[in-house]
Amino acid sequence: MTVCTVYGDLLFFTDFLMDLALLFAVMRFGNFKTRLFFPVAAASLGGMYSLLTVLPAFVFWRSWYVKLLFSLLMVKIAFPHLTGKRFFTAFVYFYLIGFAMAGAVLALSWLFTNGGWAHAGFSYTAMGLSGAVIIALALSHWGKVYVKRNLRENEATEKVVIQLDGKKANLTALFDTGNELTDPVTRLPVVVVEYDAVKEILPAYFHTVFSRCGADHPDRALLQLQTYPIAHRLRLIPFSSIGKSNGMMLGIRPDKLCFPARKKKEAEDVVICFYRGTMHIRENCRCIVNPAILDMM
Repeated sequence: MTVCTVYGDLLFFTDFLMDLALLFAVMRFGNFKTRLFFPVAAASLGGMYSLLTVLPAFVFWRSWYVKLLFSLLMVKIAFPHLTGKRFFTAFVYFYLIGFAMAGAVLALSWLFTNGGWAHAGFSYTAMGLSGAVIIALALSHWGKVYVKRNLRENEATEKVVIQLDGKKANLTALFDTGNELTDPVTRLPVVVVEYDAVKEILPAYFHTVFSRCGADHPDRALLQLQTYPIAHRLRLIPFSSIGKSNGMMLGIRPDKLCFPARKKKEAEDVVICFYRGTMHIRENCRCIVNPAILDMM
């Protein structure tokens, strides 16, 4: 009888590290926002699952449906705010990148084993672990660069409708991968809009305050608008640009953004910030959209 010795701490740590690298790659590849605590918690669950499956009492946990259930649970824990299509996308990335990592371990095992593929196996050696982690980190970097490059090649202008309290503003927008602005509190993507293009849908009192100090001193405008009905929509968004490393823009949360060319898809969880001037981008474009909004619809 062959006796195998399993070191529980080593097994847990190995799977924890690989799961954490995998979830990090998913986060980067899909541009998903989450706090570090959640992927760590999900990776801990993965490590605990691997540890328990070596015990005779939990042998049934090795079945495919239990593995699928734990995979879903790990993705949900790592990215608790994802729902619907975004959650499904993260789950697909989880398996695609996981297969790539497993392939790296198998390839390295074959490379350093005497014999062919039949003699190769999934090695938990430092070599195999390092290969899997390197693949995950490479995919996390390459994937984001690849996606952004392809989006940039297909940058296009598109009609967008901004709705606020029953009023609508129709604009031509540019989907710009260079716009990665998000609300630091809610992590919602930001759309930058020429103020003059949307001022007609804003209350008169907002226009009065913004004209006085909103562009140069958005913090003052925020304070002055605290007693008005629009106060719960207001946001201050930090940004950096050439010649201005710690800038701030005043923004609001509209009712929703509509994209007529995309089968009337809508986005509600967004922030629009106001630019006091004319955007010298493409002709007739008065709005710059963070492409991350498309993943939310």
